[in-house]
Amino acid sequence: MPGGDQRETFQKLTTILLLTYALRNADCHSKNLALLYTSRTDARLAPAYDFFTTSAYEGYQNSPPGISYMGRKTWLPGKPLGTFITSIFGISQREQKEILERISDAVADTAPAVREVMKSLAGFKDTGKRMLVAWSEGVSVLRDSRMYGLSPWKSSAAFEGISDPPKPDFKYVATHICDSIKRRLRADGSGDGLQGEFGIGLLSFWTVGERTKKLASRRRPHPVSCVCPSPSRSAMCAAVRRH
Repeated sequence: MPGGDQRETFQKLTTILLLTYALRNADCHSKNLALLYTSRTDARLAPAYDFFTTSAYEGYQNSPPGISYMGRKTWLPGKPLGTFITSIFGISQREQKEILERISDAVADTAPAVREVMKSLAGFKDTGKRMLVAWSEGVSVLRDSRMYGLSPWKSSAAFEGISDPPKPDFKYVATHICDSIKRRLRADGSGDGLQGEFGIGLLSFWTVGERTKKLASRRRPHPVSCVCPSPSRSAMCAAVRRH
């Protein structure tokens, strides 16, 4: 990074890292951190993106942080996190505590909006509960004496009176990923021939049988075969080969 922008960049990286722990965002990894630049002397950190509370969604409650430091991936990093930030970014413990206070205030200010959406959108209620619980745990762990040793967090009333969210139905998650997309395609008449129960994201497809083959749509296609574990049931095999 250019010398004049280095400190600002490291301050922002520190904020992103602490916010990652506060919000329990397991999707913060190197591909979600980027630079904006016009030349070697004009480079700066891009705004944060793909930032969300992964642990609020079924099937991702126990996902560890996407980025490891000192060989560790844990939501309970302890004091070594602050030491790491100071040694790598040059951001002092005092400044880190100031950043954490701002993050704590921002989370407390945002929580009421989550409660309002929980009231108006029934389908978001359980997700909202898990989100608020994750935020409360994330901020409290950072403020704990085993980390930054800040005073007890004065969170907003939005965190009060939250009942335990239901346990996720992992069997449903495993067999119905993107199932709603399949139903929608069938409903509007564009899903003729879709079979099976499994699918993942935009790279998914549905099929029947034990073996399926996907050919890349390039000048020299390379066949990729997948053998599904259960020939007696419909199954999804997705394979992407990069060259």
